[in-house]
Amino acid sequence: MPKVTFDEGVPSPTERLQRCPAPAAPRPRARTIVRSSGAEQDRQRSLHELQTFTSMLRETVRELDALPASLCPNDEAVVSFWFRHHGRPQEDLLRAMSRITPVRVVGSRAPRPMPPPSPEPAAEWFVAGSRASFRRISEEAATWRPSQRRGALAGTVARVNPPVPNERVRARWGESATKALEVVLHAGGGAEDRHIVEGFRRYLRDLGLRPHRDRVLFAGKLGFLGLTATAEEALEVARFAFVRVVREMPRLRLQRPSPPCSGELQTLSRFAVPSPVYPTDHAAPQSLSCPSVRCGSSKALGFLVRPSGGVAPSESPAARRIGCSDSTE
Repeated sequence: MPKVTFDEGVPSPTERLQRCPAPAAPRPRARTIVRSSGAEQDRQRSLHELQTFTSMLRETVRELDALPASLCPNDEAVVSFWFRHHGRPQEDLLRAMSRITPVRVVGSRAPRPMPPPSPEPAAEWFVAGSRASFRRISEEAATWRPSQRRGALAGTVARVNPPVPNERVRARWGESATKALEVVLHAGGGAEDRHIVEGFRRYLRDLGLRPHRDRVLFAGKLGFLGLTATAEEALEVARFAFVRVVREMPRLRLQRPSPPCSGELQTLSRFAVPSPVYPTDHAAPQSLSCPSVRCGSSKALGFLVRPSGGVAPSESPAARRIGCSDSTE
């Protein structure tokens, strides 16, 4: 093979490579931001809401376990569930919880702003059950997934909290040291709620308080009891697990005499009743009567219009609606 020669002054290929400058460092590639799709964002949001629900439920169970036994009759308590959506979702979630362990709904409130720090509007539902039942629900909710129906329903819960005394007392004392109060209990007049009323009476005796009357008035799933207390004593009363609210006694309730216990109709003749216009085929009522409540009865007070020459109160639809007995005639 012939030898390759180069003219003088002409650099060889090796020399040209040596004289070439070093290659520049590679430029950093631009960072690519991959945005998640709408389905992924919904999944992340559902997971966060479910984790928030389970966290609130665990904290509620921890606070319930710290309550003294005197505040929880038969080891039961009431927990507030605040729902962002009012309607079918909350009913389905409460039904799912009742399948896990025995719990019952004892009342609800229409959507309203929640107490601080979250003033968003929500519907409050009161759920009663044993402390062991809420502990079981908390353990079961920790296994839920956002893809499940009950896991998705848990995201509609904005807040879960045990009894909060400061939020239950709605009265202003002003300059007076004591005030007449009305305590509203989550207890009806049936035998299944008798332990709640008896437990509350024992709790009042432990506090050194005495109700205005031994009789408790019931309306639906609520019981009403009057007492006189100071601001500090009212907070202690509101700690009872089944207290819904402690409020000022209505003035009309204070001025109204207690009804007799004979079970007979009492005509309120001293109240002025306006004369309405009646159709020609209907007779005007002769009087406005109120059936009194028997001692120990769970029937709420109700007003009844007695038509002239009409049916007996115990046979009329209005009488059946308010729960009058045949003895009222």
